[in-house]
Amino acid sequence: HMFAWLDNYDMGLVLEPTTLKDAQDTLMGDTSAAVRWAALNDYNTGVVLYDQNVRTQTFLNTWNDVLLSQGEAFQEGAFQKELERSDVRLKQLPTEYNLMVRPDTHAVYL
Repeated sequence: HMFAWLDNYDMGLVLEPTTLKDAQDTLMGDTSAAVRWAALNDYNTGVVLYDQNVRTQTFLNTWNDVLLSQGEAFQEGAFQKELERSDVRLKQLPTEYNLMVRPDTHAVYL
């Protein structure tokens, strides 16, 4: 059913697992509205659902260019920044799409 979301959206992403904690910390602290907004809109790049259309191809090519110039260490930061600049229509995916499997334990939903 998740591919049906692409009828109305270009891309689907899961919020970064620490987003709620970060948001709570920034909302309770003395921070600007821009910082609070950023804390609520930080997406994880582990699972990316996307439609192969002009908007997503433009976004992905731009992100790739930034990665090549900055290096892979800035992957998610560059992704977020370029996503905000793009015209990609975004769907927030349910948290069950962000599953971490650790070798020493059971699978954990983040």
